Amino acid sequence: LHGDGELYPIIREIHVRYPDPALSVSAIARAAGLNPIAAAWRFRRSTGSGVRSYLGKLRCSVGANLLKNTLLSVGEIARRCGYRDESRFAFDFSRHEGLSPIPWRAQFPDPYG
Repeated sequence: LHGDGELYPIIREIHVRYPDPALSVSAIARAAGLNPIAAAWRFRRSTGSGVRSYLGKLRCSVGANLLKNTLLSVGEIARRCGYRDESRFAFDFSRHEGLSPIPWRAQFPDPYG
């Protein structure tokens, strides 16, 4: 992250609070003690990604791990990843992974044998 020490609190807040569907750029910035506009600008400058985009990728990555390694329903996985509804999770997941959750999961063996 190009040595920008002010980003650590932002990254930490995202990783700790990603399951909260109400998590916003403003809440993340406040927790980091920064102005939301300044926080978003610094984040994009240092990572090349927007805060919301980073949060979406993180949520989909966690979702992929849960799809691959559990038999939880897609709805439950969506909830655990910070989505209010399964359809939005499926849309975002498809955009990131190239497949919707159920066909993506079908590529892997049953995690319980």
